Amino acid sequence: MKQILRSVDHAVSVFLTFFGPTMRASAALDEGTRDALVQDLREVFQRHNRADDGTAVVENRYWLTLAICE
Repeated sequence: MKQILRSVDHAVSVFLTFFGPTMRASAALDEGTRDALVQDLREVFQRHNRADDGTAVVENRYWLTLAICE
């Protein structure tokens, strides 16, 4: 899945606001440690950004598992 976001900072904001594991980690940290998390996220998105026009193109791979209980 490919996401096209307005910028790297927007990508960080989306992950902090809507991606459950990142939301929970951020909420559990003190301000200084949270700032370090935000900086780490920014660096990861910058490193893996496939766009060269100021936007952020982030490709996500994940496994989808469906369990059916009968």
